[in-house]
Amino acid sequence: MPSSPHREGPSVGDQTEEILSALHRVTALLDRPEDLGALLTPATTELYYRLLQGQHGATLRDSATGNTKLARSDG
Repeated sequence: MPSSPHREGPSVGDQTEEILSALHRVTALLDRPEDLGALLTPATTELYYRLLQGQHGATLRDSATGNTKLARSDG
Protein backbone atom coordinates (compact mmCIF):
# COMPACT_ATOMS: atom_id res chain seq x y z
CA MET A 1 0.00 0.00 0.00
CA PRO A 2 1.62 3.31 -0.99
CA SER A 3 1.90 5.94 1.69
CA SER A 4 0.23 9.30 1.41
CA PRO A 5 2.40 12.43 1.51
CA HIS A 6 3.49 13.52 4.96
CA ARG A 7 1.43 15.89 7.06
CA GLU A 8 2.49 18.20 9.85
CA GLY A 9 1.28 17.12 13.28
CA PRO A 10 -0.49 14.02 14.49
CA SER A 11 -2.95 12.14 12.34
CA VAL A 12 -5.31 9.19 12.70
CA GLY A 13 -6.06 6.46 10.21
CA ASP A 14 -7.36 2.95 9.81
CA GLN A 15 -5.00 0.15 10.75
CA THR A 16 -4.44 -2.84 8.51
CA GLU A 17 -4.73 -6.45 9.60
CA GLU A 18 -0.95 -6.73 9.10
CA ILE A 19 -0.26 -3.85 11.52
CA LEU A 20 -2.64 -5.24 14.13
CA SER A 21 -1.18 -8.73 13.80
CA ALA A 22 2.39 -7.42 14.23
CA LEU A 23 1.31 -5.35 17.24
CA HIS A 24 -0.32 -8.41 18.76
CA ARG A 25 2.92 -10.40 18.41
CA VAL A 26 4.87 -7.64 20.19
CA THR A 27 2.40 -7.28 23.05
CA ALA A 28 1.99 -11.06 23.43
CA LEU A 29 5.66 -11.21 24.40
CA LEU A 30 4.77 -9.43 27.64
CA ASP A 31 3.20 -12.72 28.76
CA ARG A 32 6.28 -14.71 27.72
CA PRO A 33 9.36 -12.94 29.12
CA GLU A 34 11.50 -16.01 28.39
CA ASP A 35 10.95 -15.34 24.66
CA LEU A 36 11.85 -11.64 24.72
CA GLY A 37 15.54 -12.10 23.97
CA ALA A 38 14.91 -14.11 20.83
CA LEU A 39 11.69 -12.57 19.51
CA LEU A 40 11.41 -8.92 20.55
CA THR A 41 13.77 -7.48 17.94
CA PRO A 42 12.26 -9.27 14.93
CA ALA A 43 8.72 -8.59 16.16
CA THR A 44 9.33 -4.86 16.63
CA THR A 45 11.17 -4.66 13.32
CA GLU A 46 8.11 -6.11 11.59
CA LEU A 47 5.82 -3.68 13.41
CA TYR A 48 7.96 -0.69 12.35
CA TYR A 49 8.03 -1.97 8.79
CA ARG A 50 4.24 -2.37 8.69
CA LEU A 51 3.70 1.11 10.15
CA LEU A 52 6.12 2.69 7.67
CA GLN A 53 4.35 0.94 4.79
CA GLY A 54 0.96 2.10 6.05
CA GLN A 55 -1.23 5.09 5.38
CA HIS A 56 0.90 7.49 7.43
CA GLY A 57 4.32 6.01 6.68
CA ALA A 58 5.62 9.18 5.02
CA THR A 59 4.71 11.23 8.10
CA LEU A 60 6.40 8.73 10.41
CA ARG A 61 9.55 8.67 8.25
CA ASP A 62 9.74 12.45 8.21
CA SER A 63 9.19 12.69 11.97
CA ALA A 64 11.82 10.05 12.69
CA THR A 65 14.41 11.74 10.49
CA GLY A 66 13.76 15.26 11.72
CA ASN A 67 12.26 16.55 8.47
CA THR A 68 9.22 18.20 10.05
CA LYS A 69 8.48 21.06 12.42
CA LEU A 70 6.98 18.48 14.81
CA ALA A 71 10.23 16.48 14.94
CA ARG A 72 12.30 19.63 15.50
CA SER A 73 10.09 21.12 18.22
CA ASP A 74 11.47 21.66 21.70
CA GLY A 75 8.65 19.82 23.34
